[in-house]
Amino acid sequence: MSIEINNCKLIHGDCIDFLKNFDGKVDVVITDPPYFYNDYSKGNAGFDEKQENIDFIKNISMGFDVDIVFNLIKKKQEKINIFCFCNDLLLSEIISWGKKNKKYQVNVLVWEKGVRPFGETYLHNVEFIVHIRESGSHFGGQYKSRIFKHLSKREWGHPTEKPVILLRKLIEYGSYENDTVLDIFMGSASLGEACIDMNRNFIGVEKDKEIFDLAVKRIKTVSSQGVLAL
Repeated sequence: MSIEINNCKLIHGDCIDFLKNFDGKVDVVITDPPYFYNDYSKGNAGFDEKQENIDFIKNISMGFDVDIVFNLIKKKQEKINIFCFCNDLLLSEIISWGKKNKKYQVNVLVWEKGVRPFGETYLHNVEFIVHIRESGSHFGGQYKSRIFKHLSKREWGHPTEKPVILLRKLIEYGSYENDTVLDIFMGSASLGEACIDMNRNFIGVEKDKEIFDLAVKRIKTVSSQGVLAL
């Protein structure tokens, strides 16, 4: 099932099925896939005080197949240009995929998101964004910072929601106006909202029906409000 709202196309389905059947091209992929957590129920029990959020994170804590997904993505771009959020347990695997091809430039960006205590361990106050790009793909300017400092927010109730202000910066780094931005792990469509703000076309894929419905509601709401001030 797919729904089109202005410059946004929202698809309810599996990302691998979508990538196998999609016959178009996109300019940049910005996505926040399921992270991998070791022994989630013990080591990360303090992630959230709400049981439904704990259950949600646990259900998506097995990561994703980097090789399958990224090899499909590269067929959908003229020049590879991917921003992929991850934690430390998936970081090396994503970097290794990018390093296999000497044409690709691989940079690790850091999102400093504020303090989230997890008990007697290091603070889980950062996430990583691996940027894999090919020469000739868009890069919005020179000497960009690798560090983003934005507090983690859940404006639409999704437990792993990313700040729209951060996503706007990644869109600026990786695309021109009217380019097409793809998110194969759409969630509540934070990136879709950022694309509306930045005058980009957006394609988002989400397999969880409840979250997909939340994304549709969000994009309809944002679209009806018009472009927000940047």
